Amino acid sequence: MQEVIEKFKAKQATVEQLEPTIVDLTETFNDVLYELWKGLMNTEMQLYERCEESRVQFSVNMTEMITKLMEVSRNAFGAWREIEGIWSMRQFETLSKLLGNKVMLGDAPPELFEIMMDRDAMMNLVAQSSDNHSRFIDAREDLLVTRANDWRDDLVQGTNE
Repeated sequence: MQEVIEKFKAKQATVEQLEPTIVDLTETFNDVLYELWKGLMNTEMQLYERCEESRVQFSVNMTEMITKLMEVSRNAFGAWREIEGIWSMRQFETLSKLLGNKVMLGDAPPELFEIMMDRDAMMNLVAQSSDNHSRFIDAREDLLVTRANDWRDDLVQGTNE
């Protein structure tokens, strides 16, 4: 096109003489531009699809990791519940032995002796302590599950955005 412009400026050719060349160059330019556009659109679609695949795979990977965390944590919380059950059982056994052997309380102050002689109250206290521990364990497990799932959802959503 620059050569055509130079010919026209140098008065070597008229616009009418250069018109077929200009039309050919315009068509060639449009063809090249269209091919470039097609190539860019193709590249954009590939990039979009790969990004989409990556986001989906990221979501799947994060879900698998959180699932693994939940599995491990459920085992840990189960062990914690089991240990709490053993602890409560030992408290019941020890309290039963202590209440059954009043001689062991001989040195205790009268107020403590009076409280310790109310077997039902003491057993209820141990049972209540066990219930409180179990609720605490359940609450911590729920908190972990909720926070982990919320974190994953926020992370995946942020990545998608």
